[in-house]
Amino acid sequence: MGEPLDTTPSASEPSQDVPLDGEPADFFQVGTEDTTSCRIYLRYPLFRALDDFALRDTSREQAGMLLGRRSEQGLWLKVEEALDVALEEGATRFSERSWQRARRVVRHRHPGLEVVGWFHTHPGTGADLSSDEISLHGELFTEPWQVLYAVDPVLRERAFHLWRDADLVRASGFRIYGKEEEPMKVADREPSRPDEHLRERYVERSLEKLQRLVRHPPVRMVDYVLIALLVLNLLVLLFRPAPSVQLDDKKLLASQAQLTSDVEDLASRMKKLEEHLAAIRMLDE
Repeated sequence: MGEPLDTTPSASEPSQDVPLDGEPADFFQVGTEDTTSCRIYLRYPLFRALDDFALRDTSREQAGMLLGRRSEQGLWLKVEEALDVALEEGATRFSERSWQRARRVVRHRHPGLEVVGWFHTHPGTGADLSSDEISLHGELFTEPWQVLYAVDPVLRERAFHLWRDADLVRASGFRIYGKEEEPMKVADREPSRPDEHLRERYVERSLEKLQRLVRHPPVRMVDYVLIALLVLNLLVLLFRPAPSVQLDDKKLLASQAQLTSDVEDLASRMKKLEEHLAAIRMLDE
């Protein structure tokens, strides 16, 4: 281990139209661009080499260092070379011996480059990270510009992960530079299927992803729209003027007049009854 990945001799150096220490001007975008994050550039021959490296053995996970250059302001990052580094058996950790050897190789073979992150293959498990990977990145790659490139050669999924404040988040996209021709079609060959250990890792990653979603459910655009509609509806109910009430008082007055007439008629009859009773008492006397 500790050997650089083969990016083909003819493409081992940056193309003439890419400044050695500058931001590439010619590139194509993979995914979507996020103007709030560091712009990540991956050299095309290395992009192909990492895919080929991941396909060579899909029965286990592999990893290595990423080397490159960056702007002093942290606005962009160029990933130019990669170095294979052995992992501990059955774990997502570099062995101490292979890690120290890889750092010596970087110092001697690539004095003009620095370690800008690492890569990790995920055969058949997607490009999301496990808690072990996040922990390792937090221990060895603490600089805000150091990244993790995850490659799944089975599902053909690739993603960079970078620091955002204190969290390691998935980049929405990245840029590929140094490509002079249209990308060649990767040879159609059926990769070997992941073994039982990798299937267990896939289940672990899936469970961790579900747990993260439960703890921090993503807020979609439709959620913001629904909240805005609810607030608008509440404001309409609160500030809408009350409708004017119009009463038909003609019927009310007619009923009142009828009631008055009935009361007066009853009073007249009571008076006549009292007079009649008084006349009867006089006859009895």
